[in-house]
Amino acid sequence: TFVQMIRGAIDAADSMNDLSKSTSISVEMLAGLKLASKQSGAELEGTAEAINKLSVKMGENAEKFAAIGITAKDPIEAFKQLSDVFRAIEDPQKRAAFGAEALGKSWASAAPLLSEGSAKIQEMVDKGTRLSGMTQAVADDADGFNDAMAEMSAGIDGAVDGAAMRIAGDMLPVLIAMSKDMRDVAGSAGDMDSSFSPVT
Repeated sequence: TFVQMIRGAIDAADSMNDLSKSTSISVEMLAGLKLASKQSGAELEGTAEAINKLSVKMGENAEKFAAIGITAKDPIEAFKQLSDVFRAIEDPQKRAAFGAEALGKSWASAAPLLSEGSAKIQEMVDKGTRLSGMTQAVADDADGFNDAMAEMSAGIDGAVDGAAMRIAGDMLPVLIAMSKDMRDVAGSAGDMDSSFSPVT
């Protein structure tokens, strides 16, 4: 159980490192977002995708977002600003339309967290960051460990494959000779008179 727990923590840190690279959100903040997402009924991957989508949309039309008060350069700060605007829309249909326009298809997965508002999001992120123990150094070490394990596994597989190939190479001439002999025997049997019977 202990080994599985440690292995799970290493894999989680490695995944966090990969997610950080694809979203430009630090692993520390992602660890905080993980708790915030879980507490609001969302998933970290969906939340991260929504934040990433928001950054892309803001890059495409910064003026449009600035007009409604979303101006932060930091991705999570911009998401918090979006959350306050999202929450302020009382009509559910208009709120859904706004979320879809701002975040595309990923808005639905982020809606639970968006509904919390910026203050609550910050509180949950701060708590998650503090409790997680996640740092970039931990994430880098986890990534390095898993890479080393993958290389070792590939090396073992390669060694086994190589040994099997060498054995097969040694056996092939014998197998070829045997197959030729069997073919010759089968051919000879086919040439025999089919009416032959040892009883008669």
